[in-house]
Amino acid sequence: MTDIVLSPSEIQMAAFVGCQRAVQNIQNKETYSVSGEKVDDFWQRMIGGALAEAAFAKHLNLYWWKGAKNTSDVGEFEIRTTPYANGDLHIKPNDPEDKQFYLLTGANGTYKIRGWYTVNEAKLHPEWLYSKKEGREKQYWIPQTSLHD
Repeated sequence: MTDIVLSPSEIQMAAFVGCQRAVQNIQNKETYSVSGEKVDDFWQRMIGGALAEAAFAKHLNLYWWKGAKNTSDVGEFEIRTTPYANGDLHIKPNDPEDKQFYLLTGANGTYKIRGWYTVNEAKLHPEWLYSKKEGREKQYWIPQTSLHD
């Protein structure tokens, strides 16, 4: 398990990117969360995701930028994050099958890389496909104990 700590300036830059994404999503009326976060968690989701992406890019020593729709989060990789140390990796059934999805746990610029998984592998486990909240889309929820290092 790898620890990553962002500097204050890295946090500031990533938070700005998260705000930009939030505004674009508001303009496009795309504020819905498939994983079930409350409406008032929207800004945290946008900023928290950007912080985790910046942390992963720092770990790989890759340049990280704001990104665009339908591009990978960092290099060729997709990043998912949760503030819960024991949280699961969530993958949507229609996520790109050829990508590795990495789970980072943490918040506020301090993260741990927990591992990765692919959509194709997740599809081999129908027991992981469910909705954590009534009325939300089903997703694969991969336990950390099943992730690749």
